[in-house]
This record gives sequence, C-alpha cells and structure tokens, in this order.
Amino acid sequence: VYYDDINQVLNGVVQQQQQQQQQNSLQIPPLQNGSGTPVFSELSSTPSSVSPVSTGSGSTASNGNQQQSMMQNSHSLPELQCQVTQLSDRVLREQRRRRSLEHAVRRLTEENRRLQDESQAAVQQLRRFTEWFFQTIDRQS
Repeated sequence: VYYDDINQVLNGVVQQQQQQQQQNSLQIPPLQNGSGTPVFSELSSTPSSVSPVSTGSGSTASNGNQQQSMMQNSHSLPELQCQVTQLSDRVLREQRRRRSLEHAVRRLTEENRRLQDESQAAVQQLRRFTEWFFQTIDRQS
C-alpha cells in the first residue's frame, strides 16, 4: 500500500519536472514558416512530448498562465519531495516494524515448540509414574 503511495508521488514529481522542462523550452520565440503559420517542433528530449508553438495570438495570456503555472510547480515540487521523503521514512519504519514482528513470531514459535515438548515429556513422565504407582499398590495388596 505504501509503495503505491510513493510511486504516485514519484510519478507526480517526474510529471511536474517534465512540465517545467516543457514550459522552460516554450519560452523560446515561436517558430513560424514563411506564411506565418506555426511550425511544430520537438521541444523536449522525450519523443512523446511534441508541442505546437504559438503564433503569437493570445500569447500574453498564455505566457502569464505559463508563468503562474511554473510558480505553482516550483512551490509544489518541494512539497512533493517532502512527501516522498516522509513516505520513504514511513516505509522504512513499517519495514523495521515488520522485521521486528517476524522476529517475535519466530521467537514465540520456538518457545511454543519448546513448551509443547516439555508438556509431552511431563505427560509421559506422569503416565510412567501413574503406572509405577498402581503396580506398587497392586503388589502390596
């Protein structure tokens, strides 16, 4: 369960880093062909992240949104890293606790076996004593 939490947080960190890289690379002046239409180019090293470059219409609003988004990402990245650290610590504590419990189970299992062996030995000893006792009584009568 905790591993899934860590994976989700790590995936979120990776996605945010990729978004930051994309947003940083989007601040390059827009590429246009001779007719003024946008040219699509790869702005990231990952082949799946191809983004269109703006023609300039609405670029002020989109730049503002990009900057605001970058500010949010830069603030949330440390928070995500903190969450990853906390979840990692939690996983380590749970692993230590699990090992401790496993050790206790092994110790209790061994003690249980020992007590069962002692109990069986006591039963056999009592049985022998009982037989001896009744044989002794029978001889005296």
